[in-house]
Amino acid sequence: MNRVPAPHTTTHLITGLRRAPGVLRTVAVLVTLTFVMLILAPTAAAARAEITEAQARARQASTEEARFAKVLQEIEHWVERAEQTPAALRETNRETQDLAGLRRQLKGLDRQVRTRFKRLGQELEAKGLPAVILQRHREAVAQYQSRYAEFEALAEELQDPATGRVRP
Repeated sequence: MNRVPAPHTTTHLITGLRRAPGVLRTVAVLVTLTFVMLILAPTAAAARAEITEAQARARQASTEEARFAKVLQEIEHWVERAEQTPAALRETNRETQDLAGLRRQLKGLDRQVRTRFKRLGQELEAKGLPAVILQRHREAVAQYQSRYAEFEALAEELQDPATGRVRP
């Protein structure tokens, strides 16, 4: 029961469209824009997803770095207090626990920092970046490890590893 249009009706329609070039041009522009949008929409969505993921990683990194810096500041504050407090007060159990707790927090954060350094190094290599950038990354890692080792040595001087007590 499908009706097939008469050939002359279709011919009249095509002929009418040919005589009105503005209509054909408008239809051509609309079709082109539609196809361009259909092609670009998934690309834009992928770019948005990548940007969102990068922002989430940056927020996580900044919070880890902020926690690391905060613990370092607390240790620095603890050292300043210990320098101003007589040796007898530094031997209290609370002070010892404070320093030990701060050092434990810092060790946990140090593991996270080292993991991030390793992951970043792998990402840099995977992207095929120039050797100069990879070398700078390695130097930054080495500098961090060296400074952290210095910090640990100083912390060992403050706290006796055998007893866990703060040294006078």
